[in-house]
Order: sequence, then C-alpha cells, then structure tokens
Amino acid sequence: MAARGWEVGLISDQRGLNYASTFPADWSTAVEAVSPNFRKPWSLPGSFFRLRAGVASTKKIFREKKPALIAGFGGYPAYPVLSAGAAAKTPLIIHEQNAVLGRVNRRFARRAGLVASGFNRLDRLPQGVRHVPLGNPVRPAIAAQRSQAYPATDGELTILITGGSQGARILGEAIPLAITNHMPPPLQSRLNIVQQVREEQIDQVRAIYNKARIRAELQPFFSDMPERLAAAHMVI
Repeated sequence: MAARGWEVGLISDQRGLNYASTFPADWSTAVEAVSPNFRKPWSLPGSFFRLRAGVASTKKIFREKKPALIAGFGGYPAYPVLSAGAAAKTPLIIHEQNAVLGRVNRRFARRAGLVASGFNRLDRLPQGVRHVPLGNPVRPAIAAQRSQAYPATDGELTILITGGSQGARILGEAIPLAITNHMPPPLQSRLNIVQQVREEQIDQVRAIYNKARIRAELQPFFSDMPERLAAAHMVI
C-alpha cells in the first residue's frame, strides 16, 4: 500500500506494538484492548470498560487522521479500531488468517465491504457476506526465501514449530509429547527442534525434550523468522 502512495497507520494494544517495531507504518498508536474471559464473568465489567476506553481513544485518532479505509486483522486489539470505524461509517475490510472466522471478525463481518481470508474454507462466516480468499500476507523478506534450496537431509533435521499469539498454548502442550512419545529414538537423535513457546510453558516444554535427549531451542518470539523458515526441514 505504501508503494501505491497510501499513508499507512497501525493501531494495536501496547502488547501488539511491542512486536511491531519494524512494521513499515507511517505512524503507530497504542490503545486499550483486552480479551474478555467469559469463563470468569466477574472480570467482564473491567474488560468492557477497557474496550470502551480503547474505542473512545480510537475515535479521537480517527477525527484527526480521517482514514479512508480501515483493515482489521482480528483479535481484540482490532476491536476498538473496527468499532470506531463502523461508528464513523468508514469503509471496513476484514482479513481472517485462519480457517474459522474469529470472534471479533465475526462481530464486524456484516459491516465490512468484504472479508478476505488466508484459506478458501472459512467457517462461521455470516450468510450473505462477501468472501474473497486471498491467502495470508507475506513479508518481502520471507518471500525472498523461496529461492533458497531445501536443506540437506543426510544429517540433522530441523522442525520449526510456531503459531498463535506468541506461541499457542496447545502447541506447547501437544507437540513435544507427540515428538517424544511417537517418534522412533533413531529419528529423535537427529532432531533439532526450534519452537515458539509461551513464556510460562518454556520450563515444562524444555523438560520434556531434555528427558528424550532432543536438542531444542525455545523462545516466546522469533524476530528472524525468514531465516528460521529457510533452515527448517518441516514447519508446524
């Protein structure tokens, strides 16, 4: 969009902006956002007040910036932006990277001009909403790795495990056990695991791999994802 002359702004919560230091935006702003936990109803009033504060501050930003288009990529950091945009009757586009439309994207799907998606299949899409399967956005640095040769398979085998919000919990719970319990030892001895793991799970996951004597590099976030993808024999 920048190459086509657009001014691009990024609005997220502070946690999201902590991972967006290299995002090529002309400006970026943090607003209040929180994911309500409906299994803890006593926490909902506080969550809704924070979301309301985020919507109010986003409306103020929009009065100054006067956006021509708002793109929401899901998750509760997108809620204040989509809500403020809908109130201002600014054109909305939604992009869903998963095969199931997320809660926030579902809420605003009918107000959007279209819902783009990473997969042809998109479950829980409201009837009558325009759906355009586009694939997922890929940074130029990652696209450039396409020309790299597949790594040799006669020695160490690298498995890269990544996904979710700075390492989805289910990946940290299920995949280490699947590798250690269901792969034959001769194959395990060749493995180099590179896994994005939630910070509170790192010790538990490391103990599982250590017990099986499997080499593993565990981090909550990888900033060198293009190189990690190019070096991997398999990506989960």
